[in-house]
Amino acid sequence: DHANELGIDVIVTDHHNPPEILPAAAVIVDPKTKDSGYPFTDISGAAVAFKLVSALRFSRTELYGQDFCLMHVKPGKDSYTVDCLKIRNLVKKARHTFSAVPGSTSVYNTKLPDFLSGQQIFVWNEKETKARLRELFGTGVEFQMLDMQPEIAKQLPFVLGKSLEELRTISKIARYSDSPLTELDSFYNLFVTFAEKSAEKIFPKHKIDSENDLQLVAVAALADIMPLKNENRIFVKTGLAAMNAGKIRKGLAELIARSDLAGKKITSTDLSWKIIPSLNAAGRMGQSTVSLELLISESPQERNQKAAQIQEMNEQRKMFVADGESYTARQAEESLARFQNKLCIVQDARINRGITGILASKLMQKYNVPAIAITFSEDKTVAVGSMRSCRNLIATDFLDNFGTDFFLNHGGHNAAAGFSFNAGKLDDFIQKIQSMLPEITLDEENDSLDIDAELPADYITPELLTLIDKFEPFGEENPELRFISKNLAVSDAVILGKTERQHLKIMFDCGKYKFPALFWGEAARLNNDFSVKDRLDVIFNVTRNYYNGTITPQMILLDAQKSSVSE
Repeated sequence: DHANELGIDVIVTDHHNPPEILPAAAVIVDPKTKDSGYPFTDISGAAVAFKLVSALRFSRTELYGQDFCLMHVKPGKDSYTVDCLKIRNLVKKARHTFSAVPGSTSVYNTKLPDFLSGQQIFVWNEKETKARLRELFGTGVEFQMLDMQPEIAKQLPFVLGKSLEELRTISKIARYSDSPLTELDSFYNLFVTFAEKSAEKIFPKHKIDSENDLQLVAVAALADIMPLKNENRIFVKTGLAAMNAGKIRKGLAELIARSDLAGKKITSTDLSWKIIPSLNAAGRMGQSTVSLELLISESPQERNQKAAQIQEMNEQRKMFVADGESYTARQAEESLARFQNKLCIVQDARINRGITGILASKLMQKYNVPAIAITFSEDKTVAVGSMRSCRNLIATDFLDNFGTDFFLNHGGHNAAAGFSFNAGKLDDFIQKIQSMLPEITLDEENDSLDIDAELPADYITPELLTLIDKFEPFGEENPELRFISKNLAVSDAVILGKTERQHLKIMFDCGKYKFPALFWGEAARLNNDFSVKDRLDVIFNVTRNYYNGTITPQMILLDAQKSSVSE
């Protein structure tokens, strides 16, 4: 509003659930806004910003602002189907499709002349298209059109001589469509790719900048726990491909080197567990500009200094999380009964403001109910909290129940939200939640594990890594492959770690291969539940282990029990 008063046009990019009353911006770019028209709503805020940047780059090309119409005439048994698509700035604007029997109507009795008026008409095979139109409408009508097949073939040689039907059947983009693609849809996809590749030749720096940007978009998709399906899979896969091709963007490269990932195959799991917590730590410690400076600095010395600073903050963040868990452990247990095992709510002024989201997430995972963690501003006048939800309780809907005047601000996603309110309203906050309890319904708990495949011992080979790579990237709604194997022989087992909760390393004899496995925090089970020479039924993931420059596969055990199967 202040910018509007100063005569400044504001473009808002966002990806959160929009409030009922939108800000008075010149433009709002958010796939979740009503009637946004965007086909996939669950992209990150960074992805939305990338879309805007990509549009600005496209605006420098000669295709910007021009109107085109793609046309395809498809023969049927006794008729022809004319399919036309208007596009502007590579976006579909209007479509017109009709079928007619040759000689049964005049072109002027159709909507085609009005639809094509003022358009440049692009076709896939000019000679074939004109012949079909003459048969359909006679020889008295001439269409001016441009054959795009030879032009697109200059950028994509594989299309030369192929029909749109052939290209439709081999389209990779078709895999991401909710409905079958038509020949015209394939034409459109090819035209967009052609336009983008043509622009890259004219503006080669755009391609380099996009590759660098997409690495941040990949990190953001994982950091904000976006579902790894549809467009997000493309973002993450493309970003990881650039990293593993040695094109790691400045800033990320320094952090990756300090995380012992340099020279290794980087996976979505590596980013989620090693890189993203460090980048987030700066913001949680109230110094988010440090991560920004790391990513935009042109000075190698400054980037190294910022990467070291970020790692220090990440260690501090871990301490704050451990302290927060300690402060609220008893309160969390008691709150379950207080809120009818539907919610877990903790509040303590000693909780660091930057880790309320992490704490709420840990409580949610521990108790499998939506959780809220609240702390206070330094002067104790404002309560600041985070909510992490599960079992189909929508976090933003839950907070909306408090009305428009309760919070100073609030918002977020279905599963994660944040809020703040005047500290004097804390009792009102709790009382309101208690009054809402009869209306809160959580989906049934599900403790079962979904298994992707059962593997006999002789299938447990290093080739499993190749199989797993085909299913990458893993993350939200695309979890790591989970296997079960039965009757595996334990040839050796050792206890690892010096902390209170030690780990277990097991070596399984799988016939041709000895296969190592890690069982995190389960050292106490050795010689109690099973011993060396026993046979186990196990549920596990498979990961890469790097040691002295050697890459070996290893299991990460999720569950294990003594086998009931005899040899």
